[in-house]
Amino acid sequence: AVEDIAVDFANLRAAWGAAVEGGRIDEVAQATEPLWLYADTRGGAGEVGTLLRQALDAAEQIVPAGVGPGTPRESQVGSMALLRCATGWTLAQRGMLETGRSMLERGVAELTSETRDSKLALGHLWHGWVSFLLARNAEAAEHAHEAIVGFADHGDLWGVARCHFLIGNNDTAVGQLVTADDALRTSLEMAEKIGDRRGVALACRNLCILAGWFGRYDEARSLIDRARALSREFDDRLGSAYALRELGKVLTIEGRTAEAIETLQRSIGITDDVDNRWESAATADDLGNAFAAAGDFDAAEEEIRRCLRAAESSGHRYFVARCIGDLGALALRRGDTSRAEEHLGEAL
Repeated sequence: AVEDIAVDFANLRAAWGAAVEGGRIDEVAQATEPLWLYADTRGGAGEVGTLLRQALDAAEQIVPAGVGPGTPRESQVGSMALLRCATGWTLAQRGMLETGRSMLERGVAELTSETRDSKLALGHLWHGWVSFLLARNAEAAEHAHEAIVGFADHGDLWGVARCHFLIGNNDTAVGQLVTADDALRTSLEMAEKIGDRRGVALACRNLCILAGWFGRYDEARSLIDRARALSREFDDRLGSAYALRELGKVLTIEGRTAEAIETLQRSIGITDDVDNRWESAATADDLGNAFAAAGDFDAAEEEIRRCLRAAESSGHRYFVARCIGDLGALALRRGDTSRAEEHLGEAL
């Protein structure tokens, strides 16, 4: 299906434009979730974001402010809110995290006042992810809970599995590793049950992170090999990039720094190609650590600072702290203990 859409994307773009021009906002909204799924799998947040923004701008001209439940245009208000949420997600993927979060916050509030259908659950899921990226972990957990209840109420097992995946990521970030492992394994089992290969690949990738942290490198490699194989089956470019990033980190730990650097550069090449600027920046920090392990300290600092600039400009507090901490570790490798202490103190 992904390949069919990719081949025919010019026609999709034309149909979308005709629907927008004709004011058929409900039809556009009906296509929003599959368009997002396509962008999330294949990449292209920039192009999809442009289409969503085009539709949102048109919807705001058609649907007057203040239209509430019970009016003839209630469905269009809900459709516009979904478009707003999806646009916020694409902005976040392109590195504009705070702007994307603000748009999602407004969209979810509008959906809450208009509907209790699956659109609201999807909005909460998107909002939860962007909150997680901004290290707003309590907020991410709240949205994940709202999303999982909504998806469960509609019997949407795919949505429930993705919520467990979000919860696993969020719990990992705050150090709740046992509950993170449970959530990710639940996501993996549900994805396997419903045949969601991408969900399996994503869960394997994050279980690989936990296995690596606990020093279970053979298990980590097995998990990431499975994720890579699944991603290649249907040209999941973002999934492949994620898997390569985790493989690069494992290779760095194993001391195979030349392979690690090449692997991480391939990951960045993919995320650059699909215009996912934030993931490119995030992987640059891992690339910097690989260069540091290889003894190329200047290249290491360049990559870590690349990630730091992106994190600072987007308000990503977790990565700001992480990059400053990595600069401290790099200063220590260089023998500059006073600079190392300064950076590590700031990171804390």
